[in-house]
This record gives sequence, C-alpha cells and structure tokens, in this order.
Amino acid sequence: DVLAYPNPAQDLLNIDISNTRMSGDVDILLYDMDGKLLISKTQLATPVLQLAVDSLTDGNYFVQIRNNKYLVGKRVVIVRK
Repeated sequence: DVLAYPNPAQDLLNIDISNTRMSGDVDILLYDMDGKLLISKTQLATPVLQLAVDSLTDGNYFVQIRNNKYLVGKRVVIVRK
C-alpha cells in the first residue's frame, strides 16, 4: 500500500512506497479529477518519493506511481493557506 502525506498537502507531497515492490525507475503522475495529467516525473525508486505541488490550486487530485511491473495510486488533497 502507498501512503501520501501530508494529506492535505500544501507545497510538498511525500509518497511512501516502502511497502511496495517497486524498484528502478518509477513514474510519478498527478492528475486532476477530470483525468487531466498535470505533473509527470520519472526518478529512481526510493522508500519515500517527493513531489512539489506548490503550483497546484486547492482541490482533489490523484497521484499514480508506476514502473514496468506495478501500478499504485492514491487520492490527495491540496489546500493553500
């Protein structure tokens, strides 16, 4: 399972994939609730991935992490203070 925190997030979203079997390069994809891809990033898998979300407006989003074998996702909320 994937843990996204803080949720709601403000500037930086941490995505804990330590309980998954992901290794090698992973794609981090963030979509709005209409399915529009807003952020796409590829990096080497680490136990906790970070994604800058400071450019996003308040709302609900869906983050997806995938590699060549696995696909996991989580709904996240962005709130500006």
